[in-house]
Amino acid sequence: MGFGRRLSFALYTWFALAATVSASEVLVGRPPWLNGVIIFGQLAVLLAVALGRNQGRDFVQKLNMRWITMFHLWRLLPGVVFLILYFLGLLPFRFAVPGGVGDIFIALTAPVVANRLEFARKKILFCWHILGLLDLLMVVFAAVSLAWRATPKSPS
Repeated sequence: MGFGRRLSFALYTWFALAATVSASEVLVGRPPWLNGVIIFGQLAVLLAVALGRNQGRDFVQKLNMRWITMFHLWRLLPGVVFLILYFLGLLPFRFAVPGGVGDIFIALTAPVVANRLEFARKKILFCWHILGLLDLLMVVFAAVSLAWRATPKSPS
């Protein structure tokens, strides 16, 4: 089995496991930081595989960067929803506004970046993807820290 198939199998397995854990509510009532550890851990493993091994680097370099960049268009929906929920008083500013604006910015700039790939230097494309990743990580960090503060403390 080639590296691409093994990676695809691992990603499908991860998705099935994540869906199962989510549906089982096994993380309900657990400390909020656990979700952050899980998300950051998955990202660290994915980056280590993609950047650390020759097969991983070769696989990533063969990906269609236009498709990968256009994939970020989906972020328009959660970005708009975050802002609407903030204006309705259902989400806190610290989570909704930076996350919403960041998602909308990344989504709206994706077609521009994707259509200029021939002219854009790799450093610009890399920086744009890092900006999108940082936006996602910032939202996860904000959600975990807000949930942590909202968790009732046990009496000592």
